[in-house]
Amino acid sequence: MPGWDGYRATQEIRADERFNDLPILAMTANVLASDKRKCFDAGMNGHIGKPFELTQLVQEILSLARKPKLLLTHRIASERATQSNNNIHAGATSSKEVSQILVLLKNKTKVNVEDSLTRFAGSEDLYIQSLSLFVKDLETYIDGLTVSDDELSFARVKPIFHTLKGTAGLLGFSDLADLATECDQLASMLVAKEVSLDPLLSLIKYMQNTKQIIESVFEQNNNELIATSSLGAVVSSIKLEQLKQLKTALKRSNMQAVELYAELHSGFVTLSPDKAEQLNESIGKLDFKTALTLLNKIEQQYSEFIHG
Repeated sequence: MPGWDGYRATQEIRADERFNDLPILAMTANVLASDKRKCFDAGMNGHIGKPFELTQLVQEILSLARKPKLLLTHRIASERATQSNNNIHAGATSSKEVSQILVLLKNKTKVNVEDSLTRFAGSEDLYIQSLSLFVKDLETYIDGLTVSDDELSFARVKPIFHTLKGTAGLLGFSDLADLATECDQLASMLVAKEVSLDPLLSLIKYMQNTKQIIESVFEQNNNELIATSSLGAVVSSIKLEQLKQLKTALKRSNMQAVELYAELHSGFVTLSPDKAEQLNESIGKLDFKTALTLLNKIEQQYSEFIHG
């Protein structure tokens, strides 16, 4: 929505009487009482602040959608997921219970992996997929901030700061989120050169370091798996039946492909990070035709290992 923010979009939606009862949930890194009031005044029905837990988001959606039975079912499932995640808190850090990628991330950064997983309802695959997407986001943000002074406008930097502080917090990179929050608060003055640019320069450097660390984690994980096992073991998480279902969903442009790929993503990442990134991008854009072509190439290249 170029030129529009969530407030404007909500006002336009509410201007159409057909959507008077349409639930609108604000999802923002702004969590002050005044921020919430602004959302409600614009016509939104609910507010959830970043970082948030996945179970919290689903509960909010179900509550606004007035689905009490589904809400109860979800709460029961959430409690089970929380219990499962508590097992990780109890000290279970073997490769069977915590992905090697998360172990490496924990060793290389200050990220509290256990707390971060809680926000993703205990789903390691979903967290790792989000981590992979975060690398691409960081690259985009770095490019957006390392421009000439003439191009460094408020309209350019404000969305970057705002989005980064929420995403970094969600994934557990609290120091990066704090730097982004500081720059977000100083955005107009940074652009006008009314304050020192040190916070901005520190943020850019921290983003670059974070990006390098995450990339090294994926690369090291891939190298260690290949060094200690055959490629057949590397792709063992790619179940043939799920792979078949994914191909069928892509052929039919079925949205179920998104969920199916999320379950298989970590296997593709350990097999071929570059191809997994391309496949992830295509599915994320709902470009199922391109995704199917990529998937067929991956399957053909590693056929002897995937199919035994």
